[in-house]
Amino acid sequence: MELKIIEESVFEQFVNNHPYGTFLQSLEEKKVKEWNGEKCYLLGLYQKKELVGVTMLIEIPARFHKNIYYAPRGFVTDYQNKEYVESFTKELYQFAKSNNGLEFIIDPYIIYQIYDKEEKVIEHHEEMITYLKKLGYHHFGFNQNFETSQVRFMYRIPVYETLEEMVSTFSKSTRKRIEEVHQKGVKVRVATKKDLPLVVELLKASAENKHFEYRSLEYYQTMMDSFKKQLTIYIASIQFDDYLKETKNLLEETNKEYDKLEEEMSKVNVGSKLLKKKELLLNHRKKYEEEIKQIQEYQKQYGKEKAIGTLVSMRSHNEYITLSSGMLSEFREFNPKYAMYEAHMKDAVKEKFEYVNFYGISGNLDPKSELYGIYGLKKGYNGNIVELIGEFSYPVSKLYTPYHTLLKLKDKIK
Repeated sequence: MELKIIEESVFEQFVNNHPYGTFLQSLEEKKVKEWNGEKCYLLGLYQKKELVGVTMLIEIPARFHKNIYYAPRGFVTDYQNKEYVESFTKELYQFAKSNNGLEFIIDPYIIYQIYDKEEKVIEHHEEMITYLKKLGYHHFGFNQNFETSQVRFMYRIPVYETLEEMVSTFSKSTRKRIEEVHQKGVKVRVATKKDLPLVVELLKASAENKHFEYRSLEYYQTMMDSFKKQLTIYIASIQFDDYLKETKNLLEETNKEYDKLEEEMSKVNVGSKLLKKKELLLNHRKKYEEEIKQIQEYQKQYGKEKAIGTLVSMRSHNEYITLSSGMLSEFREFNPKYAMYEAHMKDAVKEKFEYVNFYGISGNLDPKSELYGIYGLKKGYNGNIVELIGEFSYPVSKLYTPYHTLLKLKDKIK
């Protein structure tokens, strides 16, 4: 077999029609990487004249004047065909070696385990991990968090014929929060390029609050220019007129129910059940009255609406993926993510995707863990945890071991 540099059109056609293709192996991603100053190669593996695999390979400068070559979610080939995998490995080794390589790294979109909603393993596939190790790859390991270039644990839900069918499978608390977010006047729209400064502001606010890195305005402009219709960015805003109207309606309904209860209590012996109901209605009345005052304050401060959250979503073969999100912490109680997820799922149903992928979560499912909240919110959507096989590196230079020893020492010093 032979590895060749291929034309963009050849690469694109192969990836678009292959089950292991993802947006991370695409011409659109290549444009974003090149905008960021990264050098990319498009390579194709040929068996005689037949193209049997491709990859976008990113060149990353490393120590010792060497380069690391990384194939994000690559390479793209039939992993069940061991001849293809072995040949791709040998050819990539030669390519990296001839281009001053230290190592090359792959993290294929291959499932290791799937967990049900009770967090029990219902599928287990270890064969590819064993096989790649046999070929000479070094496995990064079964990391639980976000230590590698791409996420290893994801949360995925199947797409049904209608949104109503999907919602019916969600937990009671999740359905309630979806209802509440509508009551609070939170509406979602699709962002245009003019909205990107606002999008970056919302992403930045959330990232700084969680001590995460965030991307620049120019990055998202490039993403939108490159991915076009594959990318959708949602913006959630509080529409204060709608919020006020809904809350006044709830107050009116509560007052009617209270008056009806007062009339009933005047005619019968009042027991603890009626007294509790009266107390509950009074609490609801007080809550709605205070809420109306707060809404009116918001209207004075912000006008008709206030953008409070954003969600970046990507179409990738049979999945519609939520890549990243952000929101203003002072409006956390409005739970804008529930409204944005609903908009994302509505589009997934409309466009007939197979899965909605809520993407990265921590593999540490202990409720006390620091990152559990990311999973805790998604868990209510009644999906599956998908665990991928992870990241693998293949040594190319004799300096591979010294380089990784230095990295470990650096981590210990930190």
